[in-house]
Amino acid sequence: MPPGTAGRDRGGGMWDAHYMNRPLAARPRALSWALTVLLLPVLVGGCTSAITQLQRGRVLKPLEFEINAGMSLPLSGKAIQAAIEAEEELAKQVQSSPADGSGVTEDDARQLTKVAAAVLLFMPAPTQELSLRTGVGLGFDVGLRLSGPRAQLDAKYQVLAAESHGVDLGVSLAFARHSSPAESLWKGATDAAESLKILDYARSDVTLSVIASRDVGPWFSIWAALAYSRSDVTIDSQLIGVAAEAGVDASALAVSEAMQQVGGQFGFRIGYRYVYLMVEFSVMHVDFEPMILGEKTDLSGLMFTPTFALQVTF
Repeated sequence: MPPGTAGRDRGGGMWDAHYMNRPLAARPRALSWALTVLLLPVLVGGCTSAITQLQRGRVLKPLEFEINAGMSLPLSGKAIQAAIEAEEELAKQVQSSPADGSGVTEDDARQLTKVAAAVLLFMPAPTQELSLRTGVGLGFDVGLRLSGPRAQLDAKYQVLAAESHGVDLGVSLAFARHSSPAESLWKGATDAAESLKILDYARSDVTLSVIASRDVGPWFSIWAALAYSRSDVTIDSQLIGVAAEAGVDASALAVSEAMQQVGGQFGFRIGYRYVYLMVEFSVMHVDFEPMILGEKTDLSGLMFTPTFALQVTF
């Protein structure tokens, strides 16, 4: 039998017996209620590059559910922040150029594209998310996470169980795709949208995580994780307004590059039986140096992300 599937509970056998003896019909009703309540504030997008876990190393049993509704606030490194903060001055400079575009240089076009990548990937705004997790047996559980325009599916396998090794250890593999509300986000976030239009934004992520956790009774759990993520990013843009007259090769503004992140998370949850408060801190190093107009542009640095969530369990 896979680790963690025999004799497992949430730190108290009475809770486990109570849950598993509930009528099957009652669980979907409870799940539907929780989804309705928790989904309301979630479908708002901010930065979608933050890596969070909000889960333990132990897998869930079949028909056992965890639903998280949370909010994170990604804080980016200096290079990323500098690109975003330079946006206002850059926008004014380009818009004040002569109507024939003679005042707009190739470097201005490069900086506009750099700002676009920084805003779309690392905008320092609150990001709300909803996740649903359930066990499927054989030592696995699976999860679905929605975070603004980002949808993620993951599977986790439990390697070690706390009963025999003192810690629950799981390995998770996640795949994510991003929808493309990029133009509306770009327009709403920056004055530079008057000079640069986002034509298309595509991104897919693969994330591998190793998660260790321990439950301290039925009311407290703690976890730590190591994570590696690779994202394939494509951003197509076009100069407009005064900048369009500068004669810059539009095809050279396209960004198509891999972004990598490596780092870890540390978190805990506190509560009892059905409801828990979760707190997590993530530190990831971002490696992203896209080629723009034939020149490598640095958008690498650290990303620190505190996350708070409410968890409902069934």
